[in-house]
Amino acid sequence: MRKVWLTMSFLIISSAASNLTAQESSGGPGCLRETAKQCVDLALQAMGGRERLQQVKSVRLHFIGHTLLMEQSFRQAPFITSYERGQTTLDLLNQRALASSTITWPEADPNQAEIETTQVVGPEGGVTRSKDRDSPCGLSTIDEARQALVLGPARLLLTASEAPDLRFAAPETLRSTPHSVLAFTWQKTSVRVILNPFNHLPDAVETTRVFHDFWYFWGDVQQRIYFDNWKLTAGLVFPTNFVEERNGNVWRSRQALNVEFNVPFDDKTFAMDAKVAKQSAASHGWNRQFHADKSTALAPGVDLFEGAWNSTIVKQSDGIVILEAPISSSYTQGVIEEARKRYPETPVKAVLSTSDSWPTPVASGLRFHKACLSTSLT
Repeated sequence: MRKVWLTMSFLIISSAASNLTAQESSGGPGCLRETAKQCVDLALQAMGGRERLQQVKSVRLHFIGHTLLMEQSFRQAPFITSYERGQTTLDLLNQRALASSTITWPEADPNQAEIETTQVVGPEGGVTRSKDRDSPCGLSTIDEARQALVLGPARLLLTASEAPDLRFAAPETLRSTPHSVLAFTWQKTSVRVILNPFNHLPDAVETTRVFHDFWYFWGDVQQRIYFDNWKLTAGLVFPTNFVEERNGNVWRSRQALNVEFNVPFDDKTFAMDAKVAKQSAASHGWNRQFHADKSTALAPGVDLFEGAWNSTIVKQSDGIVILEAPISSSYTQGVIEEARKRYPETPVKAVLSTSDSWPTPVASGLRFHKACLSTSLT
């Protein structure tokens, strides 16, 4: 009897351990019994099937949208807003993007609020196109285009399916509903896909990385783009609404008024000045260096350094105070090094970082660049 009891106990414990292992390795709601790869397959099928998505060689979106100008607002939320209407064409086969839009800028001078812009991005870089010439576009434009080509709804699940490190992350509650979460790495960027447990469609894609726009100096920023307002288009279930959060703050929203697949286009529409495109890709973006060559003595011990954002070194009797704008960690480090060079025997007692805006409630939810925080002041 004792032997039977021990055997039954062993079986019960083994079964419980097996169930625990199965639960830990499962994806949670919607993918309880599937592997991560099988969970992606369910999502692909929900959108119309792997083969049908693979047959999509290009996507054209006619859209309207708005952006909350957190970095431009002189007050706290609700923020002032810019508005946009335009067209984006993604050449998925050749990894090229063409975007033309009209932006309504709220801080413009009278009768100058409408801004026309056309930008082209390819594997070699990107340009901003005008009537007369091409000029280098910003790194943020290149980043955004490449993300849309690889992690946009037309390619997101295919990219996840091919990722060698595809795995389940911990389930997450989104809109009061538990979701399965798939995780993988794309070009050293952490990517998470949050899947609806009922229809298996991706409700959101999330990345954590450094952005090369006004968000640059916050360091690693969590971006989440919600996919919504799904519609059946040419046999595919495709989202038409894209709401972007950065560090938990709603930042931008776009609504596609029309979605087209495999649109014909002339290769000339993607033509760029090759030299200019390479210049854009080689740019340091917001990772700007500090230069001490433009200095003005405002008073004894008070030196102003002019640049994209001005910096000031103030020597006081008990230490140095630095007034500067956090364009980048390398810029901040450069200002501190200049202070030590000018006054080697005087410690830096304080650094007052400023910006053109970033109201406090938003800033409190964001994270400074690690290099900025780790800089020694003494």
